Amino acid sequence: MMIKHAAFILLLLATSVLTSCNNDEDPVPVDRQRSYLHILGAADVDTFNITFDYFNTADVVIKDFYYRRNWPIQGYADLQAGGTPDEFGNNKLFVVGTRSSFVNVPIDTVMQPTDIVLAPDEQSTLCIADSMGTLVTLKIVDNISFPNDTSALVRFINLAPEQASAGLSSTDGSFIQSGVGFLQHTDFQPVPTGASVFEVSDTSGTVTSSLIYDLRPGKAYSIYLSGNGNGILDYFVH
Repeated sequence: MMIKHAAFILLLLATSVLTSCNNDEDPVPVDRQRSYLHILGAADVDTFNITFDYFNTADVVIKDFYYRRNWPIQGYADLQAGGTPDEFGNNKLFVVGTRSSFVNVPIDTVMQPTDIVLAPDEQSTLCIADSMGTLVTLKIVDNISFPNDTSALVRFINLAPEQASAGLSSTDGSFIQSGVGFLQHTDFQPVPTGASVFEVSDTSGTVTSSLIYDLRPGKAYSIYLSGNGNGILDYFVH
């Protein structure tokens, strides 16, 4: 009987070791929620760096951000989702702009830390604009839905502080929006594809700038008025 008991104990030990090895080789995957972000630089300032601080995770740093730069050039960057911080600061996400032209020179903060929320599975655009010499941010949740495969989508964003109210219209009349204030935007609107001429107007209705672009089916375009004093009209593709 003693021999049988000893054999049974050895069998239990072997089973335990085997289970432990399997756990080491097959760790439980971590569920990392993702969010999708596009960054637009509409502030006519010197180059600076953008840091996303997640608290307790690695930072994301974008080097040498500049006027009318898009990150990424088209589409969205795949980032870890970050929400409202808890009482310990966990899951806090903020963006800050810094600039240092020389080695061993104190960092110049050009944009104070700004809390933003990147919700799971959300597509959003973060606009950086200049307001009275201070960099400000505007985060827009991008609700993109195409009515069919032959249309394009267009929206207008006013990022020019000298334009308290502006309008955008296409010369063919398919897109007409007015009274869009600084740091405000319209919804996406379906428009015909092909070569289109867009004109921005001020509060008096005077056309201040224009843009010609060939719109492609199945693409979404954000046309924005930037704040460099000259009312430059530009766009980026989602």
